[in-house]
Amino acid sequence: MLTAGEPAGLDTVSVGPLPSERFILRHRFESPIRFDCQGQARPGLATAWSSDSSGRSWTLVLERDGVAAADLVSEWRARGSALSALRWAGVEAMVPLDRQRLVITLRHPSATVPPVLADTSLALPTPGDGEVVLDLASHSGEDPRDALDRGADLVLTDDPAVVEYAANRLDLLTVELPWSRTYLLLIPDGSSIGLSIGADSAAFRAAVARDAVRGAARAAEPPFWWEDAPRCGRTPDPAVARQRPSGAIVYPLRDRTARELAERIVALSHGVTAKGLEEADLAMALAAGGERAYVIPIPRQVLVPCRDLAGWPAGATLIPLIDTRSSLVVRRGVPGLTVEWDGSVRLEERR
Repeated sequence: MLTAGEPAGLDTVSVGPLPSERFILRHRFESPIRFDCQGQARPGLATAWSSDSSGRSWTLVLERDGVAAADLVSEWRARGSALSALRWAGVEAMVPLDRQRLVITLRHPSATVPPVLADTSLALPTPGDGEVVLDLASHSGEDPRDALDRGADLVLTDDPAVVEYAANRLDLLTVELPWSRTYLLLIPDGSSIGLSIGADSAAFRAAVARDAVRGAARAAEPPFWWEDAPRCGRTPDPAVARQRPSGAIVYPLRDRTARELAERIVALSHGVTAKGLEEADLAMALAAGGERAYVIPIPRQVLVPCRDLAGWPAGATLIPLIDTRSSLVVRRGVPGLTVEWDGSVRLEERR
């Protein structure tokens, strides 16, 4: 829990420009479970859960006055994103026992409640009764510092200039959030960029974190979730195989940190250039695997590893570079916030 002084009883919290999608989803939608900052499962739509002796069948007990189990299953089946997440996670069947109880059967046993149940693709809108309203429009497009001057109550940022500005304000509290993102250098099978890292890859990562990027960064630290990911069956998409590669190190066009990393790697390599791509174009290029290399940001922790790996070319070399995190700037008097397992934050309800 984070608190910024005595809550001022606000009915509306004004959010600064470009809040993370995760923040908006966590405030307005509820998944069956959630994970706290220690990785412990907490109730969401489900108030309790248990497994049978095999670990393959898990029974969820939903809120008494919440959505019915049959309606929840129908909603998931109607959503492509939800159905995809469940399938990638190895869910083979969903059977409502009655209004409150739902049994989920897995392909393989699990000793803990299936993490996919915390995925936002399975979330439903929260009732809104007693919640603080988020105002997302007031400061759209503004410099975060101007937004704070004009009364924004909450700003999520990775810009060190904004953090420094807020640190000198007595009416604001600045909190560093957990490390939540890893930047990865992905080199497709058979490709080479002439980069010599040597035996001490930790020293290379530390140098990149120290010298190549602005903002809070550290050398990427294990464990790396993709190293322990289960075997995932993937079917190549013939549409992406026809994409023509540029032969560059590509990165997300609007990601400053990715650009800085790509430019540093180009400087250390031989005969390569850096090229930014829009999100949709980058996804297609990554799936095709025809570029020389890719610098991509990925979550440090994921709920459905097979889903995340599905968009990567098979057999690629994966070199973790740096971890980054954001900072939260909160105006004193804002209601309490909860930090969750992936570094996102959620406004606590006031009831």
